[in-house]
Amino acid sequence: MDKRTFLKNFLTLGCSTLIMNRVGALNIPFVSNHVLNPPLLTNNNVKLFVWGHGSPTTTYPDWIKYFDSLKSYGISEVIMAGEDAVLSAAIPPAKEAGIKVHAWTWIMNRPHDPIAAQHPEWFQVNRKGESCFDKPPYVGYYKWVCPSKPEVQNHLRETARRIATLEIESFHMDYVRYPDIILPEALQPNYNIVQDREFPEYDYCYCDDCRKEFKTLTGIDIHQVTDPTANLEWRKYRYNSVTKVVKIIAEEVHKKNRKLTAAVFPHPEMSRRMVRQSWSEWPLDAAFPMIYQNFYNKDIQWIGDTVSKGVKEIKGRFPIYAGLFLPAFKNAEELNAAIEISIRNGAAGVSLFADGNLKPELVIPPTKS
Repeated sequence: MDKRTFLKNFLTLGCSTLIMNRVGALNIPFVSNHVLNPPLLTNNNVKLFVWGHGSPTTTYPDWIKYFDSLKSYGISEVIMAGEDAVLSAAIPPAKEAGIKVHAWTWIMNRPHDPIAAQHPEWFQVNRKGESCFDKPPYVGYYKWVCPSKPEVQNHLRETARRIATLEIESFHMDYVRYPDIILPEALQPNYNIVQDREFPEYDYCYCDDCRKEFKTLTGIDIHQVTDPTANLEWRKYRYNSVTKVVKIIAEEVHKKNRKLTAAVFPHPEMSRRMVRQSWSEWPLDAAFPMIYQNFYNKDIQWIGDTVSKGVKEIKGRFPIYAGLFLPAFKNAEELNAAIEISIRNGAAGVSLFADGNLKPELVIPPTKS
């Protein structure tokens, strides 16, 4: 699923509008009056990231305006979505402005990948036997390749190798998981579903390659198991399949002396349960758990509790930067409370979703001397 549309679906059914547009007339990646109201969090010594979106039509002077506006909010690093050409164009003005650029890359969900589109056999199959190439779950662009296939692994290896040649701070993985077997509680009504158990149409992957490899490893034919959802070995097989891809990508990225980072689900136990993502085992340089409390009908305290769970499980192997969903906060005080509770519970900083949601009501006045 296109993350922007996924989130917009949620917002239009009960939250404030998600502003993700890039203004072509101005050639600036988002609406200028949302970003020229400094300073955000100048009274806090907190490392701030933002997920951002580039445009191929943005000029060098407008990139400078964009990065300067981020700096005015106290943001020092941007996780940038865009093709290689967009990243290449953004990096020089970012350096001039003192901003580090990370390459935001979708891993398993490949709806816009022209090479993958030529290989329908690469895509995941649910427990009903339906390929997400032909029948994607939830929305039309949830098209996920299977991590167990060598062809997919090689394709993702080459993708990482190519992007790592750019002067990026990190290769930032997103959608590095299976499709949502369980959606966040607040999102389920948007699709008129109640996921009180693991339904077969959302349970992936049961392709021939996964079945054969799992049987070779365990002696179990998963199609002969009465309740596959209760089979712990089958769960671990899928955790390990994703982890194997992460390790392949890590090898390529680290060869180029780039960092490997990832946007992940809120904490490792939730990630394993909801999307078969065991990120506490990955060779990351940093994790960015998306702790979007309103998606789970939770409050700001839950953000701190969730950060704490992640910090405890990874045992200091890499830093955690708490991902915060800007439209979930009514004002600067709420956002500041979320940032403070994240830091108190062990986060090394925060990342804000997303650049188009920076706006005046989230600006925190500077501390008076």
